Amino acid sequence: MCGRFSLTLARRLEVEEALGVRLPEGLRPRYNVAPTQEVLALVHDSNGLKLERFRWGLVPAWASDHPSSGRRLINARAETLFARPSFREAARRRRCLILADGFYEWQRRPDGRKIPFYVRLKGGRPFGMAGVWEARTCAVVTVEAHERVKPVHGRMPAIFPLTQREWIERWLDPDARPAELLGLLLRLPTLPQLGAELELYPVSRRVNRADVDDPSCVRPLSRTR
Repeated sequence: MCGRFSLTLARRLEVEEALGVRLPEGLRPRYNVAPTQEVLALVHDSNGLKLERFRWGLVPAWASDHPSSGRRLINARAETLFARPSFREAARRRRCLILADGFYEWQRRPDGRKIPFYVRLKGGRPFGMAGVWEARTCAVVTVEAHERVKPVHGRMPAIFPLTQREWIERWLDPDARPAELLGLLLRLPTLPQLGAELELYPVSRRVNRADVDDPSCVRPLSRTR
């Protein structure tokens, strides 16, 4: 799953150049984005690619819940994305790419403790996480974890390095077929070019608190003690 992520903006120009869009002025670095908070995502409309803001935690279009309610779906499993009623229509018509440069997963230790790990691309390169959206709310699409991440957690976001423009355009293509998109998602964890770029390390449990959002969240644990 994915319960926290970062968009530190350390490589802001790289995001803009790779996607051909301008990030909003006044956008502040985020080190611990939590569910119900605002995220920035790339979508496709009639004029091409553009950035939109969503609240993390999807409320299905058919649900009686108002987007301001606490009942939200933060993750959507790729394997059931096009079949589960909560996500089916969004997956077919309203896909997005949520901007990030790292995400957190928790490893359960034998003594029951959960240790947070920060996962990123080497050098902190930005990427996008596959997502779906409804009524200004969104969910992160997850896949089976890459072998580098599996020792920590069995699931992870479906991530698209910004250098893989073909993958991004295919995911956001409004005419793409569900079978094609599902095939793309399920291949991601096995791609050697992705595994070569992933790195992860333990971080402070301060990240467990949604009100903590500063650079200490992404520092290796040895530096946060």
